[in-house]
Amino acid sequence: SGGLDSSVVAALSRSHAIPAYTMRVRSSITSDESDAARAMADALGLEHRVVDIEPPTLADLAACAWRLEFPDAFVGFGVAHAYRTLARRLRADGVRVVVTGEGADELFMGYAWQRAQAAAQNGWPLGIARVDVDELPWASASLALPRTSRALEVFLRARFGAPLEARDPLALCNEGALADVPAKRSAADAAEGSAADGAVVGSMANARIAGVTGATRRRLESLHVDLTMWPLRIADRILMGGGVEARAPFLDDDVVDAALALPARTLEREHEDKPALRQLARTILPFAPARKQGFGAWSWPGASTTRVWARALAHDGTLLVRADALLELAAIDDDASALLTWRLVVLEVTARQLEAARGGAPWRP
Repeated sequence: SGGLDSSVVAALSRSHAIPAYTMRVRSSITSDESDAARAMADALGLEHRVVDIEPPTLADLAACAWRLEFPDAFVGFGVAHAYRTLARRLRADGVRVVVTGEGADELFMGYAWQRAQAAAQNGWPLGIARVDVDELPWASASLALPRTSRALEVFLRARFGAPLEARDPLALCNEGALADVPAKRSAADAAEGSAADGAVVGSMANARIAGVTGATRRRLESLHVDLTMWPLRIADRILMGGGVEARAPFLDDDVVDAALALPARTLEREHEDKPALRQLARTILPFAPARKQGFGAWSWPGASTTRVWARALAHDGTLLVRADALLELAAIDDDASALLTWRLVVLEVTARQLEAARGGAPWRP
């Protein structure tokens, strides 16, 4: 991408004369990182190839759900679609193994929610781009709490607002189809990937996190929960499903141990992300990498497209979600209904793929 993480990986790999691939999301100006990526690739002497990611279709959602096998209405769909497109291009080019920058944000404090929590606990101004948590009266208090999952919850709520808690998607599903769903499983668990509660489960499952606070806890929880729930799960399942193996040098055991041994003062600084990794980059990169806002793949297809998909699923005969609920919500023109409809669409498509797996072949719309 021309950013810090992938540029470090590219610099350490250039002796092998491998090509560098960049995903460019169509119709999204902030997600076109090809110019910065090309400049870095040229400086490193690497061949640069751009893979254009077109807007996803319902068929793309179905194909991603077949590989992911879990309903993720927050981040998984858009990223999975991008990786699926990339995998096809890699296979066409004869590439079977890729190296990626996954793990750097988790280890070196690259996520906005990590920096926001560090700022709140250290008394620094929040000043976080993309999600204006300063405008939320409950944000600072929540960020200052020692439990890392609260910081991630702040960003989820700041991004989606009240619709996150408006209605329970499972209440709009067929009761018979929910027989195997645990009674205490919440709507956030089922439709959002359970970011907050997942962190608690991860904490209980790993003794290294118990009793740890501050920067160390932020990194451990991010490694054990966020990384496995989203980036690695998506990259592994989608790329491997396309016949391509992804390797993450930052997650080498020696690199992880060295990063976790770093003191907090080298990881958290006011107005700077990943300072320790940037210090390393200055010794191996020809120039400072571009400052990025993150990979901007679609987190959802938008209200109008979501309503079209909902109607199509309802008329096709639903498996999990009540068809009347889909049609009723698709007729309401407001943000809360559109987001709830999107969660129901993701649940229904995932349920169809899990049912189709019994027969060994994916469901295709």
